[in-house]
Amino acid sequence: MPRSGVEGGNTPGRSGTSRSAHIKFLNQSNKYKNTMNNKKEMQKLIKKWQLMLGLEDWILNVKFVDFNRKDYEQSGDIKVDQKNKKATILISNNPKYSDEQIIVHELVHLLLWEYDHHRENLIPKNKKGRYFNLLEKTAAKFTKILLQNNKQF
Repeated sequence: MPRSGVEGGNTPGRSGTSRSAHIKFLNQSNKYKNTMNNKKEMQKLIKKWQLMLGLEDWILNVKFVDFNRKDYEQSGDIKVDQKNKKATILISNNPKYSDEQIIVHELVHLLLWEYDHHRENLIPKNKKGRYFNLLEKTAAKFTKILLQNNKQF
């Protein structure tokens, strides 16, 4: 049974309170397709990581979407309203990674959000591709560390 949600995905350019997060980390297999169809289970995972990452003052939601990207296989994204401390994690109906990997990765982006947008405005347009690539590598490293440390407890 496919997940319900909205059609979605960002355009490559970032504006306003939305941004595209490209999930390119950890296990490269496609074994995670349709792993968790229950939105309540997703909310439990989000709440767990929200508390672990000190994001209790944020209102976090999840939506299942179909990303219409042809340039790469997108598994997740996050839409942020920093002023109101609200964010929605978008997860692909056909993710390449586990739901927990995607959630943690997107929450890492939320932790980096203010710094990221400050830096992004200082970078010349011809260097933004490199910046986004480095940002993704950093988010992936943090995600891997967090998930590995979580397994130890």
